[in-house]
Amino acid sequence: SQAFFEEGHACLSKMTTFNHMFDFLMDYAQMSLGLPYGQYLVDYDQISGWNQTGIKSTYMYLILAECAIHANQYDAAMGYLDQLREKRIDPSVYAPLKGNVSTKEDAILNLKKTSHGECIYSIYNFIQKKRWNELADFKQSWHRDLLGQPFSIEPGSKLWVFPFPMNAVVNNSNFLPHNYESLQ
Repeated sequence: SQAFFEEGHACLSKMTTFNHMFDFLMDYAQMSLGLPYGQYLVDYDQISGWNQTGIKSTYMYLILAECAIHANQYDAAMGYLDQLREKRIDPSVYAPLKGNVSTKEDAILNLKKTSHGECIYSIYNFIQKKRWNELADFKQSWHRDLLGQPFSIEPGSKLWVFPFPMNAVVNNSNFLPHNYESLQ
């Protein structure tokens, strides 16, 4: 949702669609492989790659910022976030956070917004929200409208779960019980 992003974030103005990421110059798959967009998702470009499973260097800045917030070092935390934000926020609206954030609540809000942009299109947004809901100062209810219907999830909800795959449970029934049955 756009409400989770900071104003001027590149994902809002430059990455609203796959082709928009490249200022509509050309479909990226067409440019790299000569294939239409859909085929690109299957084949990629055979020479480039993205770190799909490991930690990215930008996540390290988020970790440093969160540690600084826990230590009540808000300027240091915002400095780490600014190192990411200055590359993501439109220069016409960018304003540094360092020196302008003095409360834990504001620091956490800025961390969450920066993290959302850095973790977009990944499972890490879910993981961060699930983890933050275990921390007293970070807990938050999330609300969203989908097709005109409101949905919300509370910090203590049983829906914050990754169900174990059925074949893993069946093959390890003595050691790995279903972890979603209590949701029914």
